[in-house]
Amino acid sequence: MPTAILIDGAYFIKRFRSLDPEHAYDAARVADCAHQWACAHLVPQRRNGAPAGRPRELYRIFFYDCPPLQKKMGSLSYSSARQLRAETSLGQAG
Repeated sequence: MPTAILIDGAYFIKRFRSLDPEHAYDAARVADCAHQWACAHLVPQRRNGAPAGRPRELYRIFFYDCPPLQKKMGSLSYSSARQLRAETSLGQAG
């Protein structure tokens, strides 16, 4: 089954730089690791030593690396404009 993978770029780069600091600013190495790690997630985990299924086929990798949207937008489902902003893990405005 073709599978698309979405990578949170900010988190990925932060994690990559902590795991591989000598290549922290090597774009080719970052791209290679992103591809390898995405493909590793396509292989099903083994359960009790038995295969858990067939590997999935990689369709596309989406690498999202943008700051959160910080503006007001109108919506048909709300009667007034809503403020869009980043939130903390507790669900409060950050």
